[in-house]
Amino acid sequence: AALVFASEQGIVHRHITPQNILIRKSDGAALLNDLLLARSLNDDAAGRLTQAGEVLGTIPFLSPEQVGSSHPMDYRSDLYQLGATLYALLTGRTPADSRNVANVVQRILTDAPQPPSRTHLAIPALLEGVILRLLEKRPDDRYASPITLQQELNRVNKYLGEPHSSL
Repeated sequence: AALVFASEQGIVHRHITPQNILIRKSDGAALLNDLLLARSLNDDAAGRLTQAGEVLGTIPFLSPEQVGSSHPMDYRSDLYQLGATLYALLTGRTPADSRNVANVVQRILTDAPQPPSRTHLAIPALLEGVILRLLEKRPDDRYASPITLQQELNRVNKYLGEPHSSL
């Protein structure tokens, strides 16, 4: 829901990691934190935190667009980062896991991640499919928008019989 709201405002978060998702104790709601690297898609180059070729963020969670692919960055970059975050939360490691930063960047750009169910057998196939689609290298191969992702997650929840009515 936070990514839907951000996209409606023309904002790309650019720093979605497990550390930036907070769980509210009172109702268990997941909240997106840390807008330090957020950027408006509607502004010009003036006032930007980064220049072309610069990288800011937590490298294992960056999208291919953020580490040098030729695709422009938009809200689908946040979808990739959400996929990397979900992958890490479910498997205990990032999708481009390596001890070498250059290898991590290369894997983000070129390697398809191992299906999460290879690490954790209890991950439902429908959820795994959502996560792997979020981690597609080309933005056009990811969900068309955060709203489309939200609808798909609600469908998965309904199919799996989860009690949550909306994500």
